Amino acid sequence: MNSGVDVTITGAVDSAVFGMATSSAGDINRDGYSDIIVGAAHPSQPGKASVYFGGASMNNIADVTMSGESLADNFGVSVSSTGDFNGDGYTELLVGASEYNSQRGRVYCYEYNVTGNITSDSVRRLTGPGPNQVLVCLLALQAMLTETDSMI
Repeated sequence: MNSGVDVTITGAVDSAVFGMATSSAGDINRDGYSDIIVGAAHPSQPGKASVYFGGASMNNIADVTMSGESLADNFGVSVSSTGDFNGDGYTELLVGASEYNSQRGRVYCYEYNVTGNITSDSVRRLTGPGPNQVLVCLLALQAMLTETDSMI
């Protein structure tokens, strides 16, 4: 390993706070290389979370981008990989939106699969119980992922 930078990824929009949240995304595309997820919680636009696939020569172009549902919901303020909660062999990704619905907050769980796409059918949503309340969701999320026919 050398001390030089291998790749630099820069946000596309001013004031988007790109890179505020970063995390390993595991190897969601199962190519043998670790991937990363980067959040950009824009204060006046729907936020974004972008996945960059690792590789022998990783680039700085987002391979998958998820967008928030509403303006200023803080989508992308937190990002994480969960491991394989639903047992399909692929890592799921979490993106937080702390200001969603009058600060109730919402966590989005994205199921990445062999199709290489994240669609509305592959998103699970968990909303906080009330304004300004901390959302603790790993156990609820695990139960949610085992019920593939219901979305919260």
